[in-house]
Amino acid sequence: MDSSHYEELSYSDAIDISPVNAWLLMGDDASYPTSSDISKMKSGDWALEWTGPSQAQRGDLLFFYFMSPMKEIRFVARVTGNPMYDADVAVNANKEISKHQWWIAHTPMLEVPPVTFKELNEEMGGNLILKGKPSHYLSPKVVLGLLGRMSSGDSSRTLGADASKVLQVPVGDPALPNPDEVDLLGWRKMSDGPLKLEAQVEEYVVNPLLRMVTACRSDLTVDRQQKIAGAGVPDYTISVAGEATCVVEAKTSIKVGRDTDWSESPDFQQVQKYMKALQVPGMLIDSKNIFLVEIGAAAPSRVVNRISATSADVEAIAAHVAG
Repeated sequence: MDSSHYEELSYSDAIDISPVNAWLLMGDDASYPTSSDISKMKSGDWALEWTGPSQAQRGDLLFFYFMSPMKEIRFVARVTGNPMYDADVAVNANKEISKHQWWIAHTPMLEVPPVTFKELNEEMGGNLILKGKPSHYLSPKVVLGLLGRMSSGDSSRTLGADASKVLQVPVGDPALPNPDEVDLLGWRKMSDGPLKLEAQVEEYVVNPLLRMVTACRSDLTVDRQQKIAGAGVPDYTISVAGEATCVVEAKTSIKVGRDTDWSESPDFQQVQKYMKALQVPGMLIDSKNIFLVEIGAAAPSRVVNRISATSADVEAIAAHVAG
């Protein structure tokens, strides 16, 4: 597999990307940056991670909200690396938090004019509940409202030049399209934030993709939930002339550890079990990526990022699933 998929971006590369999504991340007094931390970040001395959503993309926009007594957004940053799952790292927080977290590498945190809970809640339609949720998806409309509040003209609420570069309105479309009609461009433009459930990934990501794939290869047949004796039930089985040629497993996010050892990924193990039983290649698909897996491979052979997928990628996927 091309290892660049899990490489971290530089600061300049991260802020040059138009963010697909924006996320509200949570913190408290224990995780609030000290003056020393801020100085180090300004000097370029940074290797930063925060717990966050597994659907985050490199280049995504992050807002850091700190709980009581502040109850404000205080910092922003951009995502530099694909989320990694790690259950061995303790979360820096006042209260005990589960170690079963996704970790997101990000650029140095830049201070912005504070946005209060009241203001944030107003931008989100008055229905914001922060308790118990480690992160929230923020639509482009909400981000635009927050930018307006941060640059209101008040001298105490003026964005610095660096923060202005980081704070870009996300380009991902939060309105989920009709999955039976969406074309490649509309499929690419979907935000990851609304895709919170595996069933939604199947409906809005996998089903349209397989429809585009079968348009390339009319001899392909797609079946749902076909039991494999002794192996289980994959989400999709693709066949040619009644013979299985590929199995597909969908997840909200494919679980991979920070060392990218695919042999430790339960999702990779699951699809390989189906593949071995049928002796066919496989695919893992989540809200943002399509992983092509060859029989006996120790890692995916190819990763297609949904937001940048081309017609050539769809054709390559069609060739892969045809066996």
